[in-house]
Amino acid sequence: DSSQIQANLQWLSNLPFQQGALTQFQQEAQSFSLEGTAQDQREFEALHQFLKTHFPQVKLSHFQPEQHALYFRFEWSQGETQ
Repeated sequence: DSSQIQANLQWLSNLPFQQGALTQFQQEAQSFSLEGTAQDQREFEALHQFLKTHFPQVKLSHFQPEQHALYFRFEWSQGETQ
């Protein structure tokens, strides 16, 4: 519903990116995924901690370090929120 969309947009706007970027956010029923890049390990850890404060059961399903960025994918279910 629209209130859920607004809530998602609000916390997405608060993601702690410095130079990395969100490339995809997907919601299917009660399941979510978030993909993007982090500039370095510190930025990745800040993002991971941010997600864990909102979704304690967030899972890192993909992690690929490259020369200039860290590519990641996190997944979680809505029923796992605090």
